[in-house]
Amino acid sequence: MKAWEIWSYQPSGWPEPHPAVIVSGPARVALRPELNIIMCSTKEATRPPLPNEVILDTADGLSWPTLCKCDLLHLVDRSDLKNPRGRVTPDRRRAIIQAVIRSNDWIAARGLPNCNLPAICFSESVDSALGGLNRPAIRPPPSTSGVVCRAAPAPVNAPAMSFDRVAGAPVRGCRALDNTRVFLRVTGAASKDIRLEANDLALAQIPCEADNSVGADMVAGVEVKTGTPWIHQTLPIPPPCPLLPRC
Repeated sequence: MKAWEIWSYQPSGWPEPHPAVIVSGPARVALRPELNIIMCSTKEATRPPLPNEVILDTADGLSWPTLCKCDLLHLVDRSDLKNPRGRVTPDRRRAIIQAVIRSNDWIAARGLPNCNLPAICFSESVDSALGGLNRPAIRPPPSTSGVVCRAAPAPVNAPAMSFDRVAGAPVRGCRALDNTRVFLRVTGAASKDIRLEANDLALAQIPCEADNSVGADMVAGVEVKTGTPWIHQTLPIPPPCPLLPRC
């Protein structure tokens, strides 16, 4: 059993098993009895996916295009997962991660005071919070569009987006709101060919900032400020959320 595999799972009271994608990270899948999954429909998709959905199909091991619901994570016992059906392709893993973040409004953390972590990060070696994306490089490179940075009560130190050792990435149709200090932070000497197109970054104090290892000509479409690498501040550990089980 591995992260991003698709198995059958039948919740109590449901008439039939449904495809279930394991989204727990590799360490948890290897060591723990409880795993996080997201559920998919058993019926063939007859419409485009909603913002909280991703379509999986025969490339992922399913029999037909199927809607995968990304707005709800289920904690299940691994023994209840039956009959392996396939594994999500790398491109659709990224799509699922983006849909989970979007549908749960996790990017809203940018609106919290003292938030000093990037809202969106891409790195040459991606180790997602959902796990299963450890690879030496992103191919194809990430294409980011339509991101709106939430307004914060005061300027925060973290960039809205962070690219580390990313090559060939377009950023289109994004918008920065008030109190955005840095919209895009680029680090790593391998970063190149990053293109910003048709974005509204007028409210960002610094539209793009790059460390000294990145040439200013490696980012096109916006003025680039170069400097030392950004380092986030150490944040206090928040109290446990009462709505989430401790696992």
